[in-house]
Amino acid sequence: MSEVIATSLPASGTILKRKRFLLGCFIFVSIVILTHIPAKSLGKLHRLFDVHPLLLHFTSYGLLATLFLSSLAAGAKLRWSLFILFGLLVIAALDEFTQVHFGRNASIYDWLSDVAGISLVFIYFQASRWNPSTNKQHSQFL
Repeated sequence: MSEVIATSLPASGTILKRKRFLLGCFIFVSIVILTHIPAKSLGKLHRLFDVHPLLLHFTSYGLLATLFLSSLAAGAKLRWSLFILFGLLVIAALDEFTQVHFGRNASIYDWLSDVAGISLVFIYFQASRWNPSTNKQHSQFL
């Protein structure tokens, strides 16, 4: 009986991946909400993050990419990573584009900073799949 229960419970790695995915969704929704608050309404709130805006864009979208890519199963094919990559790039562009309608400024530099954060994380995740000792890709990632 205990064997059946043990095999029916999800592995701890699966639970961690789900938590990363859910945290990524929460952060994504938070980013969209915060970036669409009219600038006049923010007052001194924007000084809460006393860092350069481009660094904030880079780290926030890099964090999103990290959470979503790390939530993939170990055997996930490259197409799922590419789906996440292109999805985040489009979402970042739409995020910048729609800010204009909420009294904010859209900036190509903000989007390029988003792209840099997403791309750096994507390259890291793809490079970490390579096994330099055998010069072959791990079969679990193909």
